[in-house]
Amino acid sequence: MLQEPTLENQIKGDAALENALQQAADAIDGANVLILSTGAGWSADSGLKVYNDVARTPDYAALNLDYAKLCQPIWLTRDPALFYGFWGSCFNDYRAAKLHQGYEIIQSWKHRMIAKNTEFCKSFAETIREVDTKEQQVPVTPFFLYTSNVDAHFERFGFLPEEIREIHGNIETWSLFLFFSLSLSLSLSLSLSLSLSLSLSSSLLFDFCFYLLLLL
Repeated sequence: MLQEPTLENQIKGDAALENALQQAADAIDGANVLILSTGAGWSADSGLKVYNDVARTPDYAALNLDYAKLCQPIWLTRDPALFYGFWGSCFNDYRAAKLHQGYEIIQSWKHRMIAKNTEFCKSFAETIREVDTKEQQVPVTPFFLYTSNVDAHFERFGFLPEEIREIHGNIETWSLFLFFSLSLSLSLSLSLSLSLSLSLSSSLLFDFCFYLLLLL
């Protein structure tokens, strides 16, 4: 059974936390390169549901559907109303959300880091452009946002697209994908159907994907 901490232990815990936060702040303040990784908890501070709760409604429960199942691109052809209803609801929620103060805080970290490390930032940009010709015409700073969130809020706030890595894509971007359905009957007759569709980027969609479904 859990017990309430004693006053002495609580004071020690608060002091240890304060010390850890100060060490983290000092590390960020002295950094030449900053990579910030965020997940669902970051968006939750803007009032959005975390992934486990996005599809937790009586209607989806009645269909035995959770978030992972709803993210399957097959719904685009199997039940378009379900597909667009789910992603349309997410789209509206993400657009309506008020961004929390954390975005302003990390933007201030970025600006302060660049202002303090002008020569390093210049050298960093030159090095990147030497090894990646695609970066020739875009701003290059030693600041990166690596996120699993699909709400596109970092770009909406004003961070540069080149600074953002969205590992699941984002709901503002439409992607083209090909869906192949391959059917093989017991008589060894073969049928191949091809459908071309436009779909939203999601946790299971990438810029150009092929899905093969073998039905025996």
